[in-house]
Amino acid sequence: TLAGWRGIVRSAGADGRLPPGAGARLKVAASLAGAAIGLALLGLGGALLGAVFAPPAVGLLLRARRARYAARIDAGAAELALALASSLSAGRSVRAALLEADTAVPHPLSTELAKVAAELTLGRTTEDALAALRDRTASDRVDALTGAIELHRRSGADLARLARELADAFRARDAAHADARSATVQARFTALIVGVIPPAAGLLAELAAPGAVSGALLFAPTALLMFVASGLMLLGALLCLRVSRV
Repeated sequence: TLAGWRGIVRSAGADGRLPPGAGARLKVAASLAGAAIGLALLGLGGALLGAVFAPPAVGLLLRARRARYAARIDAGAAELALALASSLSAGRSVRAALLEADTAVPHPLSTELAKVAAELTLGRTTEDALAALRDRTASDRVDALTGAIELHRRSGADLARLARELADAFRARDAAHADARSATVQARFTALIVGVIPPAAGLLAELAAPGAVSGALLFAPTALLMFVASGLMLLGALLCLRVSRV
C-alpha cells in the first residue's frame, strides 16, 4: 500500500499526471494515517488535527510535484520554440516540425514530444495531439506555443517569427526569475525557519515531557486556541509560498 501511495506521488512529479481518482484516495488515506499518528502522539486532539490537516498537506505535495514537472517542461520551451522556428523557416509544415522536435529539446519535454510524434504517426490530428500535450504538461509556455500554432492555423500568422519571439520572452523570464531567487534566498530561508520552529518546539516538548502538549489539548478552550493557531500558521505558510511564486 505504501509503495502504491509513493508511486502516486512520484507520478505527479515524473510525468505530471495522476491516475483517475488517485488524488482523492491518497487524501483519504492521509487523513486516516494523520488521525492514527495524532492519536498516538497527542490523543484525541492530535487525532483531530491529523485528520484535518493531513489531506490538505497531501494536496499541496501533489500540486507542488505537478508544478515542479511543469517547471521542468518550461525549462525546455525556449529550445522547442527555436526548433519549430528553424523547421518552419526551412519550409517544413507544422506537423513535420513536431515530428522532429523531440530531438532538439531536453528531458522531460523530449519525452512528451515523442508521445506527440507517436500520436501524429498513428493518425491523430495536430490539434488533438497538442491538446493532449497541454493537458499532460500543465505548462503555461506549452500553452503559449500551442496557441501560436492554433493562431497560425486559423489566420496564417508568421509562426516562425512568433516562435522566435516566444523563445526570447521565455529566456528573458528565466533570467528575471533567477535574479529574483538570488535576491530573496535569505528572506525565504528565514521564513522557512520561522515557520518550522513552533511545531518542532511543540513536538520536542511532547517527547521530552509526555502530556505537555497533549494535556493542554484535553482542555477545550486551550485546544480551540491551539487549533486556531495551527490553522493561522498553515495559512501564513501558504501565503508566503504564494508570494514567493509571484
